[in-house]
Amino acid sequence: MHLSLAASPSCPNSNASDMGPGLEALVSNNEPLTDTQTLHVQQTLQAALTAVSDIEGEISRTIRRLVELEAERRRRSDYTVALKGVLSPIRRIPTEILGEIFLWCRNSSLSTYNYSIVDPRQAPVLLGHISSRWRQVSQNTPSLWDHLHYHSSTSPGSQNQALSLLRPIISRSRGLALDVALDSGDGPVNDIMDLVLQEHNRLKNVSLSITDHDPPLQNKRLTFPNLLLLSISGAQEDYIDVSQFLDFFNEAPKMRTLQLISVESPSRSMVSALRLPGLTQLYLDIPLDCGQARNLLMQCDMIEECHFLDLFESGQIHPPHHVCQLNHLRTLHISIQDSIENSHPEGLFEAFALPQLDDLQIDTTDCPWPGGILASLYDRSQFLLTRLWLRIRNVDLYASAEPLVALLRHLPGLRELGLAYCGIGDELFDAFTYSPWAPLELSLPHLEWLHLEDDDNDLDGLALAEMVESVYAYSGAENAAFPALNKVDLNLGGARFSDEVEARVAVACAGSRVIKVHRNRA
Repeated sequence: MHLSLAASPSCPNSNASDMGPGLEALVSNNEPLTDTQTLHVQQTLQAALTAVSDIEGEISRTIRRLVELEAERRRRSDYTVALKGVLSPIRRIPTEILGEIFLWCRNSSLSTYNYSIVDPRQAPVLLGHISSRWRQVSQNTPSLWDHLHYHSSTSPGSQNQALSLLRPIISRSRGLALDVALDSGDGPVNDIMDLVLQEHNRLKNVSLSITDHDPPLQNKRLTFPNLLLLSISGAQEDYIDVSQFLDFFNEAPKMRTLQLISVESPSRSMVSALRLPGLTQLYLDIPLDCGQARNLLMQCDMIEECHFLDLFESGQIHPPHHVCQLNHLRTLHISIQDSIENSHPEGLFEAFALPQLDDLQIDTTDCPWPGGILASLYDRSQFLLTRLWLRIRNVDLYASAEPLVALLRHLPGLRELGLAYCGIGDELFDAFTYSPWAPLELSLPHLEWLHLEDDDNDLDGLALAEMVESVYAYSGAENAAFPALNKVDLNLGGARFSDEVEARVAVACAGSRVIKVHRNRA
């Protein structure tokens, strides 16, 4: 459409200034009109009014046309958007690749809080609501439906609704091994558990978060020929007896990982409750006597990683009849929470030789300096540790660090060393102080990270200052005792050192990117 600013052809006299000289003179004065002039003015006025009416009509028609054109533009714009969607690259993605993208979306959703596979706001259910093709691809990709994660809800009837959704979901997995995670923290899941157990031959990983209000499991024997991982945790603060669960999942010959978290110790020995020889990972954050832990570990011939995070000592552990050699154990983390007076943790260690041990972490209280215990373990094992962390609270501050330093001399492969609340003192600082003009007391050529922590001591700080200065001076030096050291964290409490010592430490820290000293002064 072409719009012109010229006078409308339907309004030839529409130019307001085209009055003629006679009318212009009359407009500019107040002289009375003659009859002839009056008639002429009336005729001219009528013509002008007609022109105004014609212009207003033209404006109305133009506005209507503009509205029509705007509507047509929106319609055609929507059409072009739709056509561009037809040409979208995602429509050309092969079904197999689209299925892999869906799988990535599902895996990303698994990490969200309170994820449930029946949640329409999460993948994979959400993906089926986008288009018919996406629904077809998602429902025909079995690997999208092999993670049956369900978090209970407080809503009435939520379990029945979930059951109606889970049945077709299980069928979509088409015989694949199943990863199951059920959380009963907000409501019952017993009916869902019964549905899942109908697929007991397909269960691969089972994680249960339970409460003390959950009903007992079915009173029947099932086998779990493909079960690799069993994890049981308490969904609430109350500790729960897991004996029935261990009995129920006892027939799992391929089980490799067992995790028990925030539940009570089984009412009877775990050694008799499970088939243990095939386990490769054991993670127990439950109250467990050191003697039970030792007997349990002695049954795990293939164990590679072991975490005992809530041990306690109830008395003297009887010496073992023989030393058990665990040839596959690489990671051992032990935390002894409570110890009776004059108890010793060596009873837990003296039963074992661990030749492949790579990562050792011990956290305990009221125990003697651990150097002798570890030295004895090393003599039996000849392991090559790369990571050693010791957190020994309330240790005798005047005990000698020499046994531990002697052990470190046998561990040249250490990359990470952490000592916390171990009676950190001048002996340790001296051991980590290098000087090219002094005899070499300790050398760890691969050590990258050193962490020393103590919340209270009576040191004068001189040995600390010398250690910090040596790290500053020789960090990265090829022939130094610790050439690979690139991170030193020192968290030390106690009274303020002298101004001279504080200044020496501050200068060394300011000039080095390696050293960080945190002082929690009393």
